[in-house]
Amino acid sequence: MKKLIFSSLFAVLLLTLCLNETKAQDDKVYSFVSMKHPPTYPGGIAALYKFLAQNIKYPKEAAEKNIQGNVFVSFIVGKDGSVSDIKVDRKIGGGTDEEAIRVLKMMKKWNPGTENGKVVKVAYNMPVKFTLYKGSSGKPALGKDKVASNGSQMKNQPSYPDGVQALYKFLGQNIKYPKEAVTKNIQGDVFVSFMVEADGSIKDIKVVKGIGGGADEEAVRVVKLMKKWNPAEKDGKPVRSSFSLPIKFTLAAK
Repeated sequence: MKKLIFSSLFAVLLLTLCLNETKAQDDKVYSFVSMKHPPTYPGGIAALYKFLAQNIKYPKEAAEKNIQGNVFVSFIVGKDGSVSDIKVDRKIGGGTDEEAIRVLKMMKKWNPGTENGKVVKVAYNMPVKFTLYKGSSGKPALGKDKVASNGSQMKNQPSYPDGVQALYKFLGQNIKYPKEAVTKNIQGDVFVSFMVEADGSIKDIKVVKGIGGGADEEAVRVVKLMKKWNPAEKDGKPVRSSFSLPIKFTLAAK
């Protein structure tokens, strides 16, 4: 009888452990940077930035104080494509941070990410750009900038040849984790910005938000190795444009 009870208890314990492991796998949140099939916005990145351009309202306070720059946001794309847990990772103030969140809450459902053929939850981050242009008076004003940006109303945004998956594959194959960052267990996203010229060449590479340990310099080094991009277009002509990109540094679990 004791053996029977022990066997039953062991079976229940084993079943509980299996259920907990399954639940943990279901709740796991993946990083879009390291995925082969990350979540995508319906219509692609160009459609996403078009949506942002059409819905963002430049806060009055930000315009008056000439506040410009990138608001870096992160959120979770659920298995059903819904967006949740929207957070601002890097602020610029003047009401822009709240405006970025307000507009992202309006997004339609994404195409969810997949891992090993299964739909999964994915952590995604991106910059939302706020840019003022100089009006006839020479002072900053609301409207279109002379240099197109991630948030401008453009039909075709700059893009890496063969798409975002090819871009992150290139980064994964070329980034060398800095020794100092490994020693100090430094991990995270290095946000870089650069100009995509009308001929597709990359210029003016800058680290907007770094993590140190040599990771910032490594991000710049690898971006310099990129092939020419497909330039942005406006009125059917290639134009100079700015682009912001998060480069993730993650150490493998021991």
